[in-house]
Amino acid sequence: MSSAIQRDLYGSKTLKNLASILNMINTSENKIEEIIKLDELPTFSDNEPNNTLEVFSWDYTNILYQAGDEWIIDPRCKTCGEAMFHCTHEN
Repeated sequence: MSSAIQRDLYGSKTLKNLASILNMINTSENKIEEIIKLDELPTFSDNEPNNTLEVFSWDYTNILYQAGDEWIIDPRCKTCGEAMFHCTHEN
């Protein structure tokens, strides 16, 4: 991965920008975790979800997760703040 993409990735200012950059990375030859350090991705809120399993980044209202080769932003539960796939509330 080029140093410019790496700089943009780790210097992302928003969750949407981070997802956009991640979705541009070519993973045809390597798995994403062989290209970048997933546990070092930036986050955009100090309100960390309690359960971060499969959640790679977040802001106050959304989480970022990976589904296959695609990075997806989904809203957090308005009641508990968790990813909807970890939430036990009826929404």
